[in-house]
Amino acid sequence: MASQAVPPHKVWHRNTHREVNRSRVGSWANRLEPWEVSLCETVLGERLTALGYELSGAPRASREHVSKYRAAAWRRRRARWKREARDRVSRLREPGPVAAMLTRYQRLHCVPA
Repeated sequence: MASQAVPPHKVWHRNTHREVNRSRVGSWANRLEPWEVSLCETVLGERLTALGYELSGAPRASREHVSKYRAAAWRRRRARWKREARDRVSRLREPGPVAAMLTRYQRLHCVPA
């Protein structure tokens, strides 16, 4: 499916065109700072273990990092809610294409309820 779903010019997705392998297992450890590992395990630890991942044993994240994470997560959640509400209101204001084409008589007498 990768050849159809991911265009070849998207170089950051090039691994999707290859066979699945285990070469990148644990590569997160080289890319994340220790405080980032601690934050991920503090915030997502239960979910990670429930999905079969082993935790690194990093110390618990500082209150400051957890607080900043929660504030950022709240801002994203609030922005998503606002966008979804805006979309719902837009859909309510926009008449459906079929109802907009029917006359009042047709809507009252010809369309089954």
